[in-house]
Amino acid sequence: MRDDPLFATRCGDHRFGGRLPAVSEQDCQRRLAQARGFLDRLREIDRGALTPEAQLNYDMFEREMQERIAEFEFGAYLMPVTKISGFQRYFPDLLNIVPLDTLKDYENYVARLEALKTYAQAHIELM
Repeated sequence: MRDDPLFATRCGDHRFGGRLPAVSEQDCQRRLAQARGFLDRLREIDRGALTPEAQLNYDMFEREMQERIAEFEFGAYLMPVTKISGFQRYFPDLLNIVPLDTLKDYENYVARLEALKTYAQAHIELM
C-alpha cells in the first residue's frame, strides 16, 4: 500500500492519503526485482499441499507476477500514457475515490494535487 498510495486509497487504506506513487526508473526496477522475488518465494511453496482454494490463489498470484515481470521486461513502464490508460486518467476521478470528510482528508487531497506536476514530470522522464 505504501508503494502505491492511489491503489491504497481505492482499497480504503488512507494511511498514505497525501502521497502519489514514485515512478522513477529506479522505482520501476525495484518493483521488477520485488516481483521476481515474490515469484521465487511462491515457487518454494508446494502447490500440491495446498487446499483447492489456496491452489487457485497460488495460480492467480503466479500469473499476476509473471505478467508484471513480462510487462517490465517489455518496457511497458516506459509507456505510461495511452489513450485508454495512464496517470493522466486518474486525476479527474480522484474526487470519486478520496474521502473528503475531515480536514486531514482535504489536506491529503491538496497534497496530491500539489504533487501532480512532479508526478507528471517523472512520467515524462520515463517516456
